[in-house]
Amino acid sequence: HNSKMTRLELNLRDMYIAPPGSLLVACDASQIELRLSAIYSRCERMLTAYALGADIHRLNAAVIFNKLPADITSEERYFGKKFSYMVIYCASAKAVQRVFLVDEQILVPISTINQWIRNFNTVYPEILQFVNELVRCVKAGEKSELVHSAYVLRNSFGRLRRLQDHPQHLFNVIANSPQQSTVADHMLQAMQRVDARKHAGKIVLQVHDEILMEVPASYAQEAAILLQEEMEKPIQIYGSLHSIPAEPTIGASWGHMKGEK
Repeated sequence: HNSKMTRLELNLRDMYIAPPGSLLVACDASQIELRLSAIYSRCERMLTAYALGADIHRLNAAVIFNKLPADITSEERYFGKKFSYMVIYCASAKAVQRVFLVDEQILVPISTINQWIRNFNTVYPEILQFVNELVRCVKAGEKSELVHSAYVLRNSFGRLRRLQDHPQHLFNVIANSPQQSTVADHMLQAMQRVDARKHAGKIVLQVHDEILMEVPASYAQEAAILLQEEMEKPIQIYGSLHSIPAEPTIGASWGHMKGEK
């Protein structure tokens, strides 16, 4: 590797290359944070879209840009995807503007972002309502599936998070903790189950909602099935079991295995 390569656009995924005779198998928990937000908030329109197999990022882009889904460009879909993962956690317009400026070198006017937020919350009102109610319950110590006691959250695996150390950012911490904490434990348990099963590969790494394995080439298809099975084990939420679809891919380089999600 060239140690002098310092360009920001360097894709670290391209640095993960399977050795001769081996392949990489990646498995991604499809849009798990959005799906959990829809489940936790009981957001009917989003849950229906997922049940129908719709392209949620295209639908969300159509919502924020006030266009028909069929008229959404690939660039608008990408912006819609990026924005969706911020608005479900109630990011401010300034925070969204900063992310687009740093990541995409695009300065989006605050007034435009505020309109995007209004459009999203008009179509998916349950998500903001869920966050506001969760904040109220946390402050009041009103117990629920996600609230253990005053200023103590509980994720869907029973893990507790105490919030006294986050007074300035309490609202945003409460908004994202149930989803992100549940994702972390879901992925941890999936890796533990994979590790407990006898197989010819090895887990190379786990990044957020994705697990990457290196396996003998002859074992790649079997490894993909194994990963998918363990990552789709259901999560119990509100007394029901919810399986998050997992999407395995196989390739020689991790960087060439990422498609449009």
